[in-house]
Amino acid sequence: MSTCYEFAFECQIKCDVSKAVIDTLKYMTRSQEYDFETPDLHHALFKEELPWKQTIELLGRKVTVIQYEWRTILTNYPCEGEQYLPGEFYSIFKNNQLNCRRLSGDDTFNNVWWLLFPWLASISESVGFVGYYRNDFDDYPTLIQFLDGKSNIYEMMLKGESQAGLSESNDPDKMFNLDIDALSNVVRDELVRQAENFSMSLESYILSTTIKEYVNSDVLMNLDI
Repeated sequence: MSTCYEFAFECQIKCDVSKAVIDTLKYMTRSQEYDFETPDLHHALFKEELPWKQTIELLGRKVTVIQYEWRTILTNYPCEGEQYLPGEFYSIFKNNQLNCRRLSGDDTFNNVWWLLFPWLASISESVGFVGYYRNDFDDYPTLIQFLDGKSNIYEMMLKGESQAGLSESNDPDKMFNLDIDALSNVVRDELVRQAENFSMSLESYILSTTIKEYVNSDVLMNLDI
C-alpha cells in the first residue's frame, strides 16, 4: 500500500553560491512549468543519464533509484491530502531563503531524500535542526540536521523507548535531548502540532522525548551511485 510523506525545512542559502545553483533552486520551487536543462553541478542528485533506474545498497537495504525526481520534489504545486492537514504547504525560494513544506508519495520521497538533503546542506548557511519528515504511520517526526556542510538524520522517540535504528542501534552516545532554542521555526511549528495532539505544552512534549542518530553524513557521502 502506498504511503505519503510530509516533509518541511527552511534554510538560508550561502551568498556565494553560483548562478547555476540559484537558477536550479528557482526551477525546483516553480509554480508553473518551463524548460530547464539539467544543471552541471557535479552532484549525484542531478545525474540524468542511463540507466534511468538502478538499485543501490543503503544502510543494509536495497533502494531503487529513479532519476529526474529532483525536478518535481520541491515544486510549488498543491498536492492531494494537504487540505486534511493543519498548517500551510508551500515551496518558496526568495532572497536566498529556501522554505518548504510539502507532501510526497513514498516512492518519490525515498528516491530522492538521501541525495536532496546532503546537497542542500552543502549550500546552506543555516545549521542545526532545519527540518523534518514523517510518513503516515510515524508517531514522531524524523529530524533533519545540517552541520558543517553535511546532513544528518535523527529519529525522535519517547524517552526509554527501545527502537532499533539503522545506525548505532541504541548507543547512548548517539542519543540526545532536544534544545528548544536550537530548533528552526518549521520544526518548532511541527512539534507544537504534535504536542497539541497529546494535550501537552511544547516544553513538556520535548522533555518527554529523545532523539537518536539514524543516518549520518558519512553514510550518505559514501553511497555507490
